[in-house]
Amino acid sequence: MKKPTLCVGLVCVDVVAETEGFPVEDTDQRIPDLSYRRGGNASNSSTVLAQLGMKSEFLGTLTNSMQLDFIREDFSKHCVTIEQCPIFPDCEFPTSIVIISTINGTRTILHHPKNLPELDIQHFSNLDLTNYSWIHFEGRSTNIDNIKQMIRTVRERLEYMKISVEIEKARPVLDELLPLADVVFVSKEYAYFSGFRTMKEAVEGFLDVTKPGTIVVCAWGSEGAAAGQNGTVVSQSACPPVQIVDTLGAGDTFNAAFIYSQVNLWDWEKGLEFACQIAGNKIGQKGFLGIGRFKHPVEALLKSQQQRSLERSRRQPHVYNFGERIPSPFSSSDHRFCTMSYHDESDEYPDGAVRLRNPNIELMDQDILYHLALGSGSHDLHQMFGDVKFICMGGTPKRMEQFANFIMDEIGYKLPAGTTLLDISQYSYRYSMYKVGPVLSISHGMGIPSVGILLHEVIKLMYHARVRDPVFFRLGTCGGIGLDGGHLVITDEAVDGMMRPYLELPVLGKLVQRPSKLDVELAKELQSLSTQDDPFETHVGRTMCTYDFYEGQGRLDGAFCDYTEKEKLEFLHKIHDNNILNMEMESLAFAALTHHAGIRAAVICVTLLNRLNGDQVASSKEVLNEWQNRPQAIVARYIKKHMGMTGPAPRPPPPGPKTVVNSKKLKFVREESQSYE
Repeated sequence: MKKPTLCVGLVCVDVVAETEGFPVEDTDQRIPDLSYRRGGNASNSSTVLAQLGMKSEFLGTLTNSMQLDFIREDFSKHCVTIEQCPIFPDCEFPTSIVIISTINGTRTILHHPKNLPELDIQHFSNLDLTNYSWIHFEGRSTNIDNIKQMIRTVRERLEYMKISVEIEKARPVLDELLPLADVVFVSKEYAYFSGFRTMKEAVEGFLDVTKPGTIVVCAWGSEGAAAGQNGTVVSQSACPPVQIVDTLGAGDTFNAAFIYSQVNLWDWEKGLEFACQIAGNKIGQKGFLGIGRFKHPVEALLKSQQQRSLERSRRQPHVYNFGERIPSPFSSSDHRFCTMSYHDESDEYPDGAVRLRNPNIELMDQDILYHLALGSGSHDLHQMFGDVKFICMGGTPKRMEQFANFIMDEIGYKLPAGTTLLDISQYSYRYSMYKVGPVLSISHGMGIPSVGILLHEVIKLMYHARVRDPVFFRLGTCGGIGLDGGHLVITDEAVDGMMRPYLELPVLGKLVQRPSKLDVELAKELQSLSTQDDPFETHVGRTMCTYDFYEGQGRLDGAFCDYTEKEKLEFLHKIHDNNILNMEMESLAFAALTHHAGIRAAVICVTLLNRLNGDQVASSKEVLNEWQNRPQAIVARYIKKHMGMTGPAPRPPPPGPKTVVNSKKLKFVREESQSYE
């Protein structure tokens, strides 16, 4: 996993006013929208890097003004770390008034620096620079001496560290930064100020004043961008969206996307194409959230165009006119990017954040989790679930209520006097959900459709709660294949009834295949937690997940049976020879959806019988109840281990603020949950 990128510079508060046209002087007019955003070049670039799936950290000065909570929450929402930022008392954040014309997408910025000091060399020197993979500096004329000292400190401590510098404003003193970086971003404004009239001319000119090997990059708005190194210069056409929505932060997006390409060791020509594509998609949406959804389609398009680019480069060396636009996720003309077909890559995000592959969620007034009776507008989901680390799912409400009480005793979690465990989703009448400190215990019902619906909503819940590094477990029962009742099976791969390791799902008339991958290292760790004193054996192997309890599992006791016992046994022996140890009805969807969401997950089930010997469970109720506790015991050991519980049990947290934030929306959510079919 790559180390974080560090973006050093300014964070400010943007007051963004959207108008249908630029206001006429000395007039009074209403505007369609007014919003507050976190701004600043380095601040924005750190956000985009995080949205592209990288670990990202911002370093700049903060103040303990009333706006600090807003700044902190917004950084956290976008998965950017700010723990190293110094906080100054009795100051105010720099503020910008931004006027956006919705007719042509232009933005006009009026900036006031306020009285917050800039970052100095003393604060920067306290960093352990070995923690980072790349350091980016926002060039600021008012802090030029400190920035030069910071870069010098990096060079003295770590010669290998890559450094980029952005030079945007038309300030002569910023010339001093040109020879200091490995990558230099120069703006159109600065290029014009320096006497250049085209982007290629600017790149060629600035290459003459940088150190050998430096990459110079110059974005030129709607005309695209150019870059060069060691005398070679290429240009790239812009990639505008169907409709320009918000150009604020487009340049910061471009810079971040290019940095992303270099951290991942792409050649810089490909990085230039990638940056233009990502920046073009950004101006087609408001803000930065969800911009990472364009990453895989852009990478795939670049790969598919590689041969054509090579042919073009032979005919016209060093000139690229790569201008194909990535289709919008809302477009109906091309579904290639709506089916999420890039499944062979790991989708886990390096910062541990849970992200959604659905841009529509951010456009909603509130996201109703119908089957959980929760809503993003009615409840403070971050307050309610932000501390969750372990999500445990099982079939029935009763079993998961019992697990909630069991894990409460195991981790020593004490409820306030006079209270009892609450079924948080009681008003949905579909699933049951209990919270015990960092543990969620949820019933998932029976079969792939039921667990699939639940996973959609629980994954969205983790996203709205801004949970990081959650681990999902399915605790269940199963039929053993060659294993008698009472054995534990930890799944390392789920397969369907045809022994195919993927979930096949019809979407808009097309079959989408999602790999049913589980975390192999997690499975091994769970197996290591079993001991010689356990009255059971723990196995790791493949699990067959069927869509049906009777015919799909080859049972002889259903209402229909069009095969013989001999045919059944031949099939069971065949799958046993392929290392399939058990059979159940949920693991395929559980594995496929958690993998698609980039979430670590494990399936651990207890066998109730050996299917090679029959179909009916003959053990007593007391024995079955004890067997069903066995997966819970192993998962409890994992939870206690990762909570660091080697000493006394933790104290329960103090009561927090109220979790219902909008009673009217709460009533609506409950009504929708109760009536939604």
